[in-house]
Amino acid sequence: MAAKALRPKSPVIVAIIGTGYQAHTQVLALSRVCEIQELRAYGRDPHRRAAFVSGPSGGARLARRGLGISRSRGARRGHRGRHDDELAAVLEADWVAPHALVIAAGSNFPNRVEIPAELVARARSVVVDQLATARLESGDLIQAHAAGKFDWERATELPRC
Repeated sequence: MAAKALRPKSPVIVAIIGTGYQAHTQVLALSRVCEIQELRAYGRDPHRRAAFVSGPSGGARLARRGLGISRSRGARRGHRGRHDDELAAVLEADWVAPHALVIAAGSNFPNRVEIPAELVARARSVVVDQLATARLESGDLIQAHAAGKFDWERATELPRC
């Protein structure tokens, strides 16, 4: 729903960080609302990453839908499009271009983060499913607020469609 409401209208480059069991359905869902020009995938586990890119239930399944995947060995390289042996576990704010749309499940524990406070601070807009719930369990936003980098008045609820 977020991708449909917030996506650019032109073809997009998708960099997915995480190649676990939810990654395929997330990419398939994105492909229903976005024209994916290129898909870059990164996952910490090299076996899962390889299966995502070329396995029968991964890359082959996505290829049948016209989605080619390039494998990246580092999260930053997945975003930037270069390949090396870097292993990074988090998304860093300076990896994200100013015009990029970041769709993150985020953390639902107040003391954990997936999105750094610096990226939250740089965002032109912050959209949440439900503001009341986000105030209670969105660790990414709670931590950014505690660091003085985010004001809750900047958050907008995603309209129910």
